[in-house]
Amino acid sequence: MLALWLSAWLSAGAVVGGCEVTRGDDGIRHVRGVLLEVDAPSLSAVRSFDMRTEDGRRLTFRAGGDIGMTPGHMREHMVLGEAVGVTYREAGDGLLVTHVDD
Repeated sequence: MLALWLSAWLSAGAVVGGCEVTRGDDGIRHVRGVLLEVDAPSLSAVRSFDMRTEDGRRLTFRAGGDIGMTPGHMREHMVLGEAVGVTYREAGDGLLVTHVDD
């Protein structure tokens, strides 16, 4: 019985702990979740977006260039409720996206 409880506890910790992963000492992080809003000044550029992470947090990201996904594709994910992965780093003025993927 103890082994079953311990196995379930470790599995739950892996799921919760897997929501955000720091990659090395460079401050790059990765998180998955569903998109809530996308702010795009054109058909090819994203200015910012909000997402709800797998662990329930709402995060706002700022884009500073090509992030690997167009605004239209991001809105498609938003409408369908399909999760995306976001690679980012913390900057002085918020969270700066480096890449978004399916």
